[in-house]
Amino acid sequence: MSRGETENEDEQQSENTSKSRRKSWRRSKPEPPLESYIPPYLRRVIIPYHGDFCQTTLYHPRLLAHLMAEGFLPIATRGALLPKLHLYRSVIEVSEHHVPKSTRKKSKRFEVTLNREFDRVVDKCHEQHEHCWLYPPLVQAFRAIHLQGDGMEVKVAQPVGPVRVRVLSMEVWSGQELVAGELGYSVGGCYTSLTGFSSVDSSGSVQLAALGRLLKACGFGLWDLGMDMEYKRNMGAQLYVRSKFVEAFHELRTDEEAVLRLPPGQVNAKEVIDNMPLLIQQMDNGDKRSGIPQEGSSKHPIAKKHKKGMSSNAGTTLRC
Repeated sequence: MSRGETENEDEQQSENTSKSRRKSWRRSKPEPPLESYIPPYLRRVIIPYHGDFCQTTLYHPRLLAHLMAEGFLPIATRGALLPKLHLYRSVIEVSEHHVPKSTRKKSKRFEVTLNREFDRVVDKCHEQHEHCWLYPPLVQAFRAIHLQGDGMEVKVAQPVGPVRVRVLSMEVWSGQELVAGELGYSVGGCYTSLTGFSSVDSSGSVQLAALGRLLKACGFGLWDLGMDMEYKRNMGAQLYVRSKFVEAFHELRTDEEAVLRLPPGQVNAKEVIDNMPLLIQQMDNGDKRSGIPQEGSSKHPIAKKHKKGMSSNAGTTLRC
């Protein structure tokens, strides 16, 4: 669909604003080199590669967890892991997240779940994105962390308490059809969106809106969106220069209270967008009365099912 003249003007203005921010940062203070952000204990296994990227040929789940706990976003190419620490990171301060009225209205047609179809979401991402960076060794490492249920605990360079890393999937349903979803991970009070797909009109925007509300209700402070893109700016994202992102990330990564969770079963997306704090309260009250763990917990039946089948899933070969 072609854009109108006003939309083109808005896009140009947004791009000019983005460039202006970058120029002002360059004028005010030069950023330290990428090497300075690599903790000493990781310098044995990763090296600076090009631009914002580092490089290693190791894909061990614990190495991935350490990289994510230090602020690197792990992506891959054939034969190499490329941890990325962006010079300019697109982020949403969760307290400032807003949902357009049109998206809220459309959301009642969809339901959402957490951690129900990790492998199907991976497959759908491959189907939608022709050049997908989800190479099999990286997916297997993500899956290993995902199957931990309550995440993987790691120690980081700074003298702070342990940091917990969780890899998650979020699914959007139209009846019994999986129509949108994303892969992401949380490190304390920061959530990072990795990649996603949508196959039905408005399902992708509803997924992002529901996720934003879920992050807010569950106590997250920062929503990390990776590289700068127009649709992210339209969601309210702003650019953090690398040093600012790392500082904010370090403040949030030891937060033990921020945990993504939903009631069992498929939950109407509009309920999540409009009433997530009430749903959290009802879950808390239900936990006290019945002792039933919620989705996202390592004690939830879904997590137990995944752990039981972990050995058979670990060798699954995925399309690239």
